[in-house]
Amino acid sequence: CDLQSRLLFLGLELRSFQVGLVRPGPPPPPPPAERFRATLGETVVRRFKFINYNTVRGDYVISVDTSEFSVPATVTAAAAAVKVGTEVSFDITYEPARLGAARCT
Repeated sequence: CDLQSRLLFLGLELRSFQVGLVRPGPPPPPPPAERFRATLGETVVRRFKFINYNTVRGDYVISVDTSEFSVPATVTAAAAAVKVGTEVSFDITYEPARLGAARCT
């Protein structure tokens, strides 16, 4: 999130001189990791939530890179009020197919 502003110098000899300033903001932190723990044959379902700040209705495409996790293909987000946001949520289902740790992105 960049911070943009204007700086105005006023002087008797120079009159006025305006400069545009852009200060880059820090990148957002990575989202927290979701951790699932299940035994073989068990299914774990967790609800994932995020805030949508888009002021028009939109669809988010969701994909995972392993068959042990399942998610809906798309999630529809309602239009958000300016600077308020709307909460969007969907279910993540985990069903282990083998012993050991599984990772998904």
